Amino acid sequence: MKNARPKSLTNWFNSFDKMTKIENLNYLDTRNVTKMNSMFHYCKSLTSLDLSNFDTGNVEDMEDMFGYCNALTTLDLSSFDTGKVNNMSSIFFNCYNLTSIICAKDWSKSPALEKSDDMFWRCRKLTGGMGTVYDKNHVDATYARPDGGPEAPGYFTKPVNTGDVNGDGNVDVADISAIIDIMAGKLFSGKGDVNVDGNVDVADISAIIDIMAGKIVIPQAPADAKAVELGLPSGTLWANMNVGAKAQKEYGLYFAWGDTKGYSAESGHAFTWETYKWMAAGQSSWEHITKYTIEDDETEGDWYNTDYEFIGDGNTQLSLEDDAARASWGGKWVMPTIEHIRELKKYTTSEWTTLNGVVGQKFTSKQNGNAICLPAAGYMGSKGIDQLETTGNYWSSSLSSSTSIASELWFKSTLADPFSSSRNYGQSIRPIIKGTKPFTEK
Repeated sequence: MKNARPKSLTNWFNSFDKMTKIENLNYLDTRNVTKMNSMFHYCKSLTSLDLSNFDTGNVEDMEDMFGYCNALTTLDLSSFDTGKVNNMSSIFFNCYNLTSIICAKDWSKSPALEKSDDMFWRCRKLTGGMGTVYDKNHVDATYARPDGGPEAPGYFTKPVNTGDVNGDGNVDVADISAIIDIMAGKLFSGKGDVNVDGNVDVADISAIIDIMAGKIVIPQAPADAKAVELGLPSGTLWANMNVGAKAQKEYGLYFAWGDTKGYSAESGHAFTWETYKWMAAGQSSWEHITKYTIEDDETEGDWYNTDYEFIGDGNTQLSLEDDAARASWGGKWVMPTIEHIRELKKYTTSEWTTLNGVVGQKFTSKQNGNAICLPAAGYMGSKGIDQLETTGNYWSSSLSSSTSIASELWFKSTLADPFSSSRNYGQSIRPIIKGTKPFTEK
């Protein structure tokens, strides 16, 4: 296949139903290809695909390209250009284990697109980067775009681009040269869109320079971070370590609720209302919280006017921009809602335990026996760390019954329960990857 330059890839691997992987696709020069329809159709055992070097700039037909690729869970299509594609019908047809499509481009606006029926048919586990779940009423190209949340739902997840355009493991001037070559048509790479705006241009060179200067920090989960399957009804996966930790036994960092900047126990940071991110300038008490304010009858708060009318924002859940798990780890990692914590409580058993010399609560699945351990990291207040090795205090992304209090998972040696704490306290965060099914406490 080395240096192959076909004009059509129709049915190339169609019905290779025992094949689990395809090597050396990087040798396939796709610059002249106009048809990719049914290319991987019914490759039902294929678990991964590296399409990072695919140049699809001249492709017109992608119908059924990945249809019935039942074992695929993630597809990185960052390199795909669909500007000339007129047929996307059934491209992901019946990919029922597909959870993530990585792409920064909006395919729904592809100028040549004419057919897109059943694009996402039965992709029931598919979730967009901001939490949009599969909807059987939207299986055409309408949601074939990066997820923008409730206001602009999509099934795609924007890639986290590290800036290593040439793939040598470093971010340096060689990557700037690579971007220039991409812009000049001398090089094709799906990694050139460093700022993830859907284009490769001088703005990406600026992004590389900012990464090299330390002005842009790329969010990325630690190497040993894993998503643990606990057999929960929602399909939610819990991380095996805390944000700010590099190993399961580490406490990690401490965060005020709604703040993406964390602090170590040794930092000496004072977690007070005065230092709280969402506090009015010059103020130092809970009545002056500026964001995530609810109608809680706390009429002395700034979210009520002098006539005692509620004028706050009414937001009860953290947005992704204020989610410390997403800000630190990227990908699909987020903080759990209080519903996720209740689900964890209901479908696991918990016991006080010691892991590598660190005490905490071990939550073991009632369904499959898998477990996660949460260190008793205590919390940080105005005078530093408190209750270390005595309690665990893990934030959810949900407010509690009043503006100044947020929901959490709280535990000690004899108890583990949903609870709530003052938003200004510094507490631990254990990330999750949301499942595709809702969970309702009965």
